[in-house]
Amino acid sequence: MAMYLYCSETQVLINFALIGLLAGAIAVYGQPGCREDEFLCVHEYDFRLGFVSIDCGTSADISYTDSSTGIVYTPDSQYIDTGKNFNISKNYIINYWYLKQLEDVRSFPDGSLNCYTINGIHQGGKYLIRSYFLYGNYDGRLSPSSSTPLQFNLYIGVNLWKTVNLTDPYFLQFYEIITMATTDYFSICLENTGKGTPFISSLELRFIDDPNSYADVTPTISLEGLGRADLGATTSDIIRYPNDTYDRTWIPWNDALWTPIGATKDIQNRPEDTVRVPSIVMKTAITPKDNTTLAYRWDAAWRDNRPMFHIYMHFADFDSVKRSLDVFVNDELKVSNFKPDYLWTSHINLTFDLGTATEYTLDIKRAAGSTLPPILNALEIYRAMYFSYLATDRGDVDGMVDLKGLYHKKLWQGDPCAPEKLAWKGVNCTISGSSPPRVTSLNLSSHGLTGGIPTALAKLKAIKYLDLSNNNLSGSIPSFLADLPLAMLNFSGNQLSGSIPDALLQKQARGLLDLEYVFLPPIQPSYAQHEPPSAPSIQRQPREDEVTFDKPLGVDEFTYLELKTITKNFGRVLGRGGFGTVYHGCLKDGMEVAVKICSYNKSAQETSSTDPTTEESDYNAKGDREFWAEALLLTRVHHRKLVTLIGFCKDSNHLALIYEYMSQGSLRDHLMGMKRKILISWRKRIEIAVDAAQGLEYLHKGCSLPIVHRDVKTSNILLSSNLEAKLADFGLSKAFHTDADTHISTNVIAGTPGYLDPEYHNTFQLTEKSDVYSFGVVLLELITGLPAVVKLGETCHILQWVQQKLSKGDVTEVVDARLHGQHVDADSVWKVVDVAKRCTMPVGSQRPSMSEVVAELKERLHHPLEVYQQSSLKVSSADTSDASLQGESLEIMRREVATSSIGRVPR
Repeated sequence: MAMYLYCSETQVLINFALIGLLAGAIAVYGQPGCREDEFLCVHEYDFRLGFVSIDCGTSADISYTDSSTGIVYTPDSQYIDTGKNFNISKNYIINYWYLKQLEDVRSFPDGSLNCYTINGIHQGGKYLIRSYFLYGNYDGRLSPSSSTPLQFNLYIGVNLWKTVNLTDPYFLQFYEIITMATTDYFSICLENTGKGTPFISSLELRFIDDPNSYADVTPTISLEGLGRADLGATTSDIIRYPNDTYDRTWIPWNDALWTPIGATKDIQNRPEDTVRVPSIVMKTAITPKDNTTLAYRWDAAWRDNRPMFHIYMHFADFDSVKRSLDVFVNDELKVSNFKPDYLWTSHINLTFDLGTATEYTLDIKRAAGSTLPPILNALEIYRAMYFSYLATDRGDVDGMVDLKGLYHKKLWQGDPCAPEKLAWKGVNCTISGSSPPRVTSLNLSSHGLTGGIPTALAKLKAIKYLDLSNNNLSGSIPSFLADLPLAMLNFSGNQLSGSIPDALLQKQARGLLDLEYVFLPPIQPSYAQHEPPSAPSIQRQPREDEVTFDKPLGVDEFTYLELKTITKNFGRVLGRGGFGTVYHGCLKDGMEVAVKICSYNKSAQETSSTDPTTEESDYNAKGDREFWAEALLLTRVHHRKLVTLIGFCKDSNHLALIYEYMSQGSLRDHLMGMKRKILISWRKRIEIAVDAAQGLEYLHKGCSLPIVHRDVKTSNILLSSNLEAKLADFGLSKAFHTDADTHISTNVIAGTPGYLDPEYHNTFQLTEKSDVYSFGVVLLELITGLPAVVKLGETCHILQWVQQKLSKGDVTEVVDARLHGQHVDADSVWKVVDVAKRCTMPVGSQRPSMSEVVAELKERLHHPLEVYQQSSLKVSSADTSDASLQGESLEIMRREVATSSIGRVPR
């Protein structure tokens, strides 16, 4: 008879832990080093080990030694400057092993993000990090409960670690992860998600000093601990430091159906053994009472993304007669005829994913010919976590942290740039997938700043826009500002004195810098110092939302003749729109661009498609204003999911914008236009949706003043050569006047039929939720391959068409027919349909935010190892007429197709 463990993935750690936690105290077998009262000595010993142990919320201002482990715990005040301290009654911790650090918590009622910053970290080193949460009714509210759980997010740096979910005030929840430090510091952050006040009881970091240990951990892959079992243990003691070098917690685990066995001699680790399982853990083991199989089962269908598991099994034989065993995962043989070493530790490390299965089966069986049953001494189970986001450039972080300390800006928490939704207020960044984010814009206008212009700004080596206006800054203007790549610098409305450095004035004279300042006698340019003082004149500061006709900043300027050369006399048309015609071009350095020539007030009969000189020469003041509105707006926003502005032209009567070239055209081209033969897989469609959603999220949340796009549609989502999507066409965009505004009132309905928010159409009030509605329509087009206004027998809106088809409960009714020969996850389709339907709710307040949409769509993406498996593809006969397109289509699909299948799902 096989022995079974059956539980959900989230319960693995809990089940392991409670066996020990409810039974007894932690066993400690001696503490090398110093006496408890020798604080400095013990503290140095812990520092040498790379241990950081933080008692969160303690009111004490000195460190203390934990009586169970001998580890030194320090107050958290040196790691964080926000939050409030609370004590917990001991009545709430008597059911657990007693830890002094559980007696108090630090709570964070203020701010959306609060972070612990731990310096002195070994960059590139691996760390075990544990966090503890015991609510204990610290705030007297007698919550949380199963009906009203307390939830908040926990981050390591810029990556989400865990959503803390508490349903019992007596329950101790703790999370553990092994991760690689990509910087020389850690930020452990708690995000308020609107479902209760975040808090924390304790935080522990343990340096793993052997770089070969836990080799599965990389800069982008961390291991979330789900369970660590000391099998066959004869006591209820939890084994940790000093027995375990890394202070791992080994939970005693036994079952009446197992046969525990033990060794009379010590178990040793070989010098090359990087895992270092404690000998006391390895001296006990289990075998099955049926003498054939040790079997483990756990359900892993608790979320849509099937996790990648890492199983570490540790063996040491107590019998000199060699036994051998086989290891199976879901009935597939993974390890054959493995022979544990006698009195020496050996290991098996398995990494595997579920694919489409919903349950894990791990069987350790007696191998053929073995005279002894299988054995297992200890077990660790981890889930792979993929930390793909990069921390901001360290120099930029140093500069921003210096500014934070100088101006006591406690709301600046965590990383200045990432994650994007939590970027520091007033900070805009350039973010790319392959290099760290850079701070490119800093708005400190009207922040009550005093003293001199801070030298910390010199560390921001990528900054282009700096606004220090309307503060109380004094002293001289430092020359280091000229060394920064600034395109705009504003220090108007301060009490500065002396002259403006010549280097800044020279950059201004060459058109490289837009320099704005109050022209008062104490701060005259050096070339005017000998002139008679004139009456003070103040340079007027434009409002954030105001359109001016100044030159756009940070982009190149082209003449009309240069555009004719770049486009080879406007020879290749890429498309036409409300602003005019877009042409293909190529710069001198070989960079491909798209050149948008602006035209207005020309009817189709008056416009010649073959003579852009005539076509574009007639524009009016409205066209001029709208053209510059788009140009100026594009210089304000910088995001990897927004089309980049390269340059502009304002030459006589000619207006033009020059963008990066997106070689695969628009999403509309692929769904129902000229590129329809290039089949986009279901996986890639979700990735395109995520790309566009991130661009829209940035406009809503990442800009200093929120921007409503107003014309989100498939033709304004452009695709690069690898089908990366970027949001384009800001011609109709509007910025809120202040970040407190909730809507913009318009006199004229602007947008595209089929994508227009019905609430906007009725009220003339434009909000961010108007864009959400339009994006929902885009999602429906991605699912169905049909236009926003469907004409199949009768004309109707795509939302109505989808609802009618789904009434049968069969998702294949709405999936683009071209995908029916492919492998598509029906559950994924249903959930994307659900997101689209919620985005297109008739009332804006019922729709999700774009941040919520981004999060939900990202959940639809599977692990890369599952996604990029090759699969046989079918190409219909209608596609075989164009061999080149067919080949391109197959190559794209071969790289990106998903691996599950469409099927029926109940309504």
